[in-house]
Amino acid sequence: MVFNSFDFAVFLVLVWGMYALMRGAGARRVMLLIMSLVFYGWWDWRFLPLIIGVSAMAWGAARLHQWAMGLGKPQAAAWAVRAGVGLPLFVLAFFKYALFMLDSSVSVFAVLGLRLPSPEISILLPVGISFYTFQALSYVIDVSRGRCAVERSFWNVLLYITFFPQLVAGPIVTAASFMPQLHTARVVTPALFASGLRLVLWGLLLKVVFADALATWADPIFAQPGGYTLAGRWLGVLAFSGQIYFDFAGYSTMAIGLGRTLGYSFPLNFDVPYRARNITDFWRRWHISLSNWLRDYLFIPLGGNRQHFYRNLLLTMVLGGLWHGASWNFILWGLLHGLALITHKLWIKSSIQGQASTAGLTLSWLMTQAVVLVAWVPFRAADLKTTLWFFTANARSDALTVPDCQITIAWLIVPLIVDGLLSRRITAEEAPSPKTNAAPADQRPALLTALAYAALLLLILALGTWESQTFLYFQF
Repeated sequence: MVFNSFDFAVFLVLVWGMYALMRGAGARRVMLLIMSLVFYGWWDWRFLPLIIGVSAMAWGAARLHQWAMGLGKPQAAAWAVRAGVGLPLFVLAFFKYALFMLDSSVSVFAVLGLRLPSPEISILLPVGISFYTFQALSYVIDVSRGRCAVERSFWNVLLYITFFPQLVAGPIVTAASFMPQLHTARVVTPALFASGLRLVLWGLLLKVVFADALATWADPIFAQPGGYTLAGRWLGVLAFSGQIYFDFAGYSTMAIGLGRTLGYSFPLNFDVPYRARNITDFWRRWHISLSNWLRDYLFIPLGGNRQHFYRNLLLTMVLGGLWHGASWNFILWGLLHGLALITHKLWIKSSIQGQASTAGLTLSWLMTQAVVLVAWVPFRAADLKTTLWFFTANARSDALTVPDCQITIAWLIVPLIVDGLLSRRITAEEAPSPKTNAAPADQRPALLTALAYAALLLLILALGTWESQTFLYFQF
């Protein structure tokens, strides 16, 4: 069940209807938990015990930590945290990385002259496992750091980890920001619901109109890069840069909006990233919840900027790349971004800071976008061999010939302009406070607002590409 499907539309109407009819906060949480499990089980019910088990590991480890600290046994409490972190990571490693490690081992032994049989097993990757594992780790670590109170109720922890709006592809919501919302009344005012609905429609527009249109250009080129000229291949990379942004930003925006319609607040996940003028700024704007998670739970514990700063930064980015998928391509993608970040830090450290000129800012922006664009190649390509195709110049005389495209260059420019003008304002300025659960009042007449939403929905239905009902980040 995906957000851009008829099944989900029916599911969502049922959730909204039951939520409106229920008055007790406890009854609403139970309903949301049940419907979240239904939502996840729609893909494959066999993985329901897995997500419940990971949630139980996190809940149990936090309770053991509290119990050990109450008895004055800090070492036992530390071991409880290690178990609460290690067990979910083991589950993630088994499902996501076991075959990659086996295949890599076979390749290494082959180089050494030892022939080992290739593994003839397959492991089905549970959808969303990377996201809900990180949230389980967040709960254990936040409790151990005192940033989040320990939950006596397992069901509250399970709701936090399985909450359907952000379950499959984020944003990655930390326990410290979400768990307090379960203990305050979630009042959904008309203004808050309208704000959330606006984001749902906006995210749907980004996905089915912009991202899926760009996919019709990018997918064939990445499938058979050898069949295109050098210029054609790089136009495919440019199309993919827009596709992945609008695809993931569309999902995140819809998730934030769905949370609002139910009274819950999620963090901003994108802030017009292609506006960034340096690679550090790009990572402040791109997949913000992952950037913050890696900073708080990996980079800082490794030592942050206190010791071995560049090593910590590079390792964090490489592991962040590996988090996206079990592939040398993702490791290369993380390595490229890590080296770019280190280069930028060294440049700042060695240069004299002053007022930058317009030409300098423009050049900085172009260099940043070039680095991001180059790094998208291993991120999207099927393997390292395919990646190399994009960096191999054609010897033919038509190397720079632009192929006929199914869509025009306007699809690369217009969406970015629209996003820059509207997305940031809609997502950031109207965000309700997690504590007060308040949203600014809508001053427009209700009828006018309803007509505007209906017109936007009709536009999406008319222009949208509905054949594809998947999101790129579902595979991570």
